[in-house]
Amino acid sequence: MNNPQCCFVDTSFGDFSKRNNVMDIHDVKRSLPTDRRDCACTWHRFPEAYRDHWKRTGSVKAYRGTSYADFLPFDFDDDNGPEVSVVQVREFLKLLEISYEISGLAGVRFWFSGYKGFHVYLSPMLFGGWDPTPELHAKLKALAVSMARDFVIDSGIYDRNRLLRIENTVNTKSGLHKIPLTMQEILFLGVPDILKLAEALRVVEIAPWGGVSATASCADAWKNAQSVQKRTTDHGPRGRDLDDDIFNSALREGEGRDVRAFRIARYLRDGGMKPDRALKVLQFWNSKLDEPLTETDGDDVLEKKIKNAYGDVATEEDRIVPERLMSIEEMDVAYAAYIEATKSRKVTLGFRAVDLKLRGIAPGEICTVIAKSGVGKTAFLQNVLVHISNTQRDILAVFASMEQPVAQCFERWAQIVGGISGKDVEDGWNDQAYREELLKALRPTFGDRVWTFDVPNLKIEELSRLITVAETKVGRKVNVLALDYLGLMDGSDLDKTIYAQVSKLARGMKAFAKTHDLAIIMLCQVQRSTGDDGDTALTIHSARESGAIEESADFLLGLYRPEMKSEKDDKVTIQILKNRKGTTGAWTYDFNGETMRITEPLQVHSTIPHSSLSPMDLARSQRGV
Repeated sequence: MNNPQCCFVDTSFGDFSKRNNVMDIHDVKRSLPTDRRDCACTWHRFPEAYRDHWKRTGSVKAYRGTSYADFLPFDFDDDNGPEVSVVQVREFLKLLEISYEISGLAGVRFWFSGYKGFHVYLSPMLFGGWDPTPELHAKLKALAVSMARDFVIDSGIYDRNRLLRIENTVNTKSGLHKIPLTMQEILFLGVPDILKLAEALRVVEIAPWGGVSATASCADAWKNAQSVQKRTTDHGPRGRDLDDDIFNSALREGEGRDVRAFRIARYLRDGGMKPDRALKVLQFWNSKLDEPLTETDGDDVLEKKIKNAYGDVATEEDRIVPERLMSIEEMDVAYAAYIEATKSRKVTLGFRAVDLKLRGIAPGEICTVIAKSGVGKTAFLQNVLVHISNTQRDILAVFASMEQPVAQCFERWAQIVGGISGKDVEDGWNDQAYREELLKALRPTFGDRVWTFDVPNLKIEELSRLITVAETKVGRKVNVLALDYLGLMDGSDLDKTIYAQVSKLARGMKAFAKTHDLAIIMLCQVQRSTGDDGDTALTIHSARESGAIEESADFLLGLYRPEMKSEKDDKVTIQILKNRKGTTGAWTYDFNGETMRITEPLQVHSTIPHSSLSPMDLARSQRGV
């Protein structure tokens, strides 16, 4: 046991209100009552001073001394029940694997809470470890909140005296036990099976945490959390907002003014501010410095920072600037900026094995998806957008549908979210109650996060206009452009031949992604001679018309339905044909031709939560069919 001097905990047996029973942690399990109902103890451990404070005052409430924690807990407890909570947990675990580089989830443990939620515990070793301090609880809260991002967790558990239910004890509300789960069970087991396991005591062999190594991303998160907590302490009870701190004007020469100017420019860019206005903000900040940044060799330093941050490539003169020629130290700063931006802005597709290989699609990157007509490219893209909207709620996506009008897009959204057929949507539309139920399911899924645009034959410059219109209408930056599909874009002004037009469009889209600082997920048809029936595996050269499609893509995915010729036809295979970040491979998922849903095998790890909309048979019964 690390830090054995911290061996005291507070406990409650039979009722969480019956606390203030401090004991040695080694005595807790043998002190449990026979019925083991509602038993809990503090997840922080404390030194003798804690026990002495309790003996002196009769309460642990006012203790302000040192504590230690064996893990960082996350509590997912959705009011809508464990079916919703488990979806969030699985997405959070994907975040840990991809963004925080926790390979194989080593150093992560899992519990069903016994009622509506799940607990995820992270080893201190993933962060490089921590020591007992009076401020540890506040630092761990800052760490957990920063890592959770948009996921809804119980942030109240990070008080140093907070009780957590003890493993294999009973939750009186449900009569079920808090039980440990294996990684395979938390990822793939259905909720009814988990509830069945929780009916009895359970022992799971768990690998020790001692051999876990720190990841760079986790260590950085811990370092940043300690910095946030320290600033909060230094600036009084209310602390100081991170957004305010970035504009710190108490800087002099040699104190990082140059790097801070670039950080501010990046911050304004990420917030959606236009470059000319961002420059004015940067100039105002600079004017408040005791020793402002000055012009060097006739060039405005601040304008260069704006150009670097926004990636302005309007002219050759703008492109060839000293800032683009970087030493290894300057590259380190640029990479830090990239990592900072992509942690919150890169998107996943919603298919676990594929996402683990791709490690997220970052701003400036293109994921091209190729398949024969009729395989389900558009359905795949809309499934991806539903996943993004459900799990990354700060992301703004624009779906440019050049093939389907908005009416057809709406019907497809209803199919995927509601789990019903297109015929059910159409037949039930005139039933006001059914229609209201349908919209009730769709609104929370999309909110103001996914917008659909159906003008055909767009040119690249018109896409720029589309992004500007979307950002103006919604009031924030577009992060994802979903394009259906490249072959329907108008490249007639780019060249005479189709081959040359498609080549220039493909390369132009890559420049577009960088210039507009967004991720692009783009569909493309395959050559007629390849995968002709839609049931054949594709190759990296299968994209129709031009090799530039493969060359310009950061990720190239292929889709085919291996059983397309059979009556069953309920599978779709996703191939990674090109991956700038790693290896390739192929994985098969369940495909429902009526609902257009693409899900993990056996429906046990679907990243698209089922809405409150009635299933297909109930939908029919509501209309008297």
